[in-house]
Amino acid sequence: MNERRMYIWITVGGLALMALLLLAGSAVAGDRAAGPDVYPDAVAFQTTSGWSSGWVDIATDTATTFPHDLGGDPDDYAVELWLRDTATGGKGINSWGIGGFEAGGNFRGAHWQNLTDTTIEVFRHSDDVFADQVRVRVWIPDPPVWDSDWVSIATDELRSLTHSLGGDVDDYVVGLWLKDTTPDGIGINTRCYGGLEADGQRRGAAWQDLTNTTIDVLRYPNDDWANQVRVRIFVPDPPDWDSGWATVATDTAQIFTHNLGGNPGLYLVRAWQRDTSQGGIGINHRFVGGFEAGGSFFGANWENLTDTTINFFRRPNDGVADQVRVRIWVREYKVHLPLVLKGY
Repeated sequence: MNERRMYIWITVGGLALMALLLLAGSAVAGDRAAGPDVYPDAVAFQTTSGWSSGWVDIATDTATTFPHDLGGDPDDYAVELWLRDTATGGKGINSWGIGGFEAGGNFRGAHWQNLTDTTIEVFRHSDDVFADQVRVRVWIPDPPVWDSDWVSIATDELRSLTHSLGGDVDDYVVGLWLKDTTPDGIGINTRCYGGLEADGQRRGAAWQDLTNTTIDVLRYPNDDWANQVRVRIFVPDPPDWDSGWATVATDTAQIFTHNLGGNPGLYLVRAWQRDTSQGGIGINHRFVGGFEAGGSFFGANWENLTDTTINFFRRPNDGVADQVRVRIWVREYKVHLPLVLKGY
């Protein structure tokens, strides 16, 4: 993909100012080829191409509105939500319960919703314990190589979408968005992404059976918030680290060592899972973040991201994540006097 760089000529006085800004943790946004304009933790930046909330405390059972003011068309955005468990010995930076998770009447996790050209909401569920802080990033990526646009999908429908891209699916990055088009609904969202079951009701949507010609989207039978779905496929530059497909045992948190170093807040993480059984659902995001039904626990998530390792947890009854694959891109800020650029 095209690498974009922003060059800023600055005077001697400007150099002094820039040095102060860099010491304060600021940086110049630019390269959008493989990920967002990324910012140091706990600092929010506004640019013409990207925005980050930084790490923010968030209350349970609360929808918090974040103003990003990027403008333009939200359909052109990319969004990433990270969660952080601040407890000692906890899950650290994680995707546990992303989209929402229910077990025993307790609702955990978090999701984003109501994306507009000026704001986005993040909702933390009522009983969550692993998302004491959240960080949401919104940016304008390079165009995808394929875009389904918004398509209607019925409840309990498995819809096959044809992209015909060819090549190696392991080079793809897949994004699925949901849209609630009802008046006063939650708009563009990831509520119950991967699926959520409560009181026998199954909600949300997930993608599965990715091949080099098609991808399937499943909407669960009792869903209320995904009457339209949209799939985009990107083929970014190669990642800085790739676990490759690895087998993970059930009820196991497998440690992957990447040794990338630096600030994990500058990472872009993409995790996939694969059902290897005959007639299974192949590469998928079914039950991502976790799913419980009838006392059985399914799905997987990544957690405990550090500058050297990342864990991948597969739940005890899972049958769709026999293998997992984690890719990490690192955004870098480089300074070359008398100009400043951000790029590889």
